Amino acid sequence: MLETGAGPEFPRMFRAQQLFPRKRLDDVPAAATASMEALALPDLSEKHIAVAAGSRGIADIVPVLRSVVAFLKKRGAVPFIVPAMGSHGGATADGQLHVLEGLGVTESSVGAPVRSSMDAVLLGRTEDGIDVWCDKNAFESDGIVVCNRVKAHTDFKMHVESGLCKMMAVGLGKHKGATAIHGQGVAKLGPSVLSAAVLFLERAPVLFGLAIIENAYEETMIVEAIPPGRCLQREEELLLEAKAAMGRLIPKDIDILVVEQIGKEISGAGMDPNISGRPMKGALGFSEIASPEVVVVLGLTEHSSGNAIGIGLADITTLRAVRGLDFASTYTNGVTAGDIRGCAIPLLANDERDAIAIAISSCAPKTAKECRIVQIKNTLELSSIAVSEAYFDELSGNADIRVLSSPEPMRFSKDGNLERVDASS
Repeated sequence: MLETGAGPEFPRMFRAQQLFPRKRLDDVPAAATASMEALALPDLSEKHIAVAAGSRGIADIVPVLRSVVAFLKKRGAVPFIVPAMGSHGGATADGQLHVLEGLGVTESSVGAPVRSSMDAVLLGRTEDGIDVWCDKNAFESDGIVVCNRVKAHTDFKMHVESGLCKMMAVGLGKHKGATAIHGQGVAKLGPSVLSAAVLFLERAPVLFGLAIIENAYEETMIVEAIPPGRCLQREEELLLEAKAAMGRLIPKDIDILVVEQIGKEISGAGMDPNISGRPMKGALGFSEIASPEVVVVLGLTEHSSGNAIGIGLADITTLRAVRGLDFASTYTNGVTAGDIRGCAIPLLANDERDAIAIAISSCAPKTAKECRIVQIKNTLELSSIAVSEAYFDELSGNADIRVLSSPEPMRFSKDGNLERVDASS
């Protein structure tokens, strides 16, 4: 660990609120139920239906899954939950069960048992030579409900990115499916996901998809049930709406981006490169997203269970963050995804105060007062931010941001921890 010496200088910081469009549903369960009821479904009496649940931190995932389970039971079906998260959770059945529990998805919370297994059935091979797999419990069921958020992907740009197709191709494929898709390399990831999803829809018993779209405040703005035959077309349309609604960093020309926490439930990449400007090696379509000069990661989310994928995309982190890292989970995820860069350990600072001091010193000849610093909780929660004094005049006149305080000295605890954007958390 690098010692910074006594008395480093820090800029003053001020609080700000970024303002984004806020379309949202008042009653998410009711909207989900109404959309499912509009589907033309076969008789589901005594049919065993697998409901896929992923590892992402979807705000309303528990009430949505509970609504799906209740809807299926009302139709006479016997629903159960299957983890649909590829190699996450250390590529073990218990690990994936633990990931779902961390997200609040349990038998008691959603009303259906969770059947976690890494066994998978080979569905076939695509024309471009990709083996497509399906969770054995899901494949042997009478129908699969694919439930996932549709959003911009962290590794590629295409007309279909992260959503129902990716959950079918990768998530429900378990470790074997994730390995097969990611083994094609990042440059082919988008086309591989699409071709695998097409074959999955042809050969797996997909009953319907349930797409969730969130606004920039992590609130559900759309929840829509989609029949299998329309999944590809409708997901493409919904992705455009998701991208238009997503959050962003309004301050430009960032010298130092301070990310308080990264985690798998925040982004598949730990921190979303659509926000951080730091994609994995070989990722396509991110050249237009400016990268800060220095990225500092302060820690991991509790729900990440030690999976620190994405930490290697930062320049500086802390000893505390690395002590919370589960190497088996992180390396399994990174190697499977072909993202060993994202598993690497950045420069280690003794504490957060040292991490910020090192970042500022690396921006020389700029002084601390001149450094353009943006501090965020994570790349998913972007409403509340802290910004350095160099931005004060510039952002004070911006209609898309509300300045909440005057610049004040950076605050650190006696243990060297930086005051959080949401100081109450």
